[in-house]
Amino acid sequence: MTAQFCAGAVWEVLHDFKKGEGPQKKYVVLLNDCLQATDRFFCAFATSKGLKHFPVQTAKPCGAPDHAYFRIDPTEENCFPDQTWVVFSNIIVLSKQELEQRAAHAIGSFKQMLKEDRIRSVLNCATKADDVDGHVEEAIKQTVTAMNAKSAAAKQAAATAMAVQKPPNAKELKAALTGMNMYDFEELTGVTAKQVKDLTDFDTGTIETIKMGLDLMIEAKKK
Repeated sequence: MTAQFCAGAVWEVLHDFKKGEGPQKKYVVLLNDCLQATDRFFCAFATSKGLKHFPVQTAKPCGAPDHAYFRIDPTEENCFPDQTWVVFSNIIVLSKQELEQRAAHAIGSFKQMLKEDRIRSVLNCATKADDVDGHVEEAIKQTVTAMNAKSAAAKQAAATAMAVQKPPNAKELKAALTGMNMYDFEELTGVTAKQVKDLTDFDTGTIETIKMGLDLMIEAKKK
């Protein structure tokens, strides 16, 4: 799934509000991922005229549940140079195919992804807004759940990588050498049994040599 078709993607589209003004260029923010081929995107309009629609502002960016908006301040996102409100009270539905067709015919274009922490904030805010229908809220919640699972998996992978990269300490190496043929080990590495016995965490050079020797001996046993 490419970024432009994920929750948090900002698109500029031509949209006709059927008020006699014809199609107008508007920014929308995708509020969900299309997890199935038949899924559609729920899109919230972004406007710089939020004070006109929401004269009462909350201190926090999220106006929900009483006010169906999330406020983005200037410079927080590149595509919104002015204070911008992502509005949840007039959500439109677009399919991936419709967005692709709009882009192909130059009546729509992908602008950017919101920052990851802001995507989460926008989506969580939308689920709290009274104006958001139940089926829309459910689609957003499923997207948030998928994002959380992906984030947890990435953190676990990073933690595993860190554990693998962590240099062994003297105690661990001594334990690993228990039962090893130290004569063969000394022949391979030049490290004597006495050096292993006296090893401390400060003997970094010897630790690296021992680690290399252990890896070679373990690999040789596999063959």
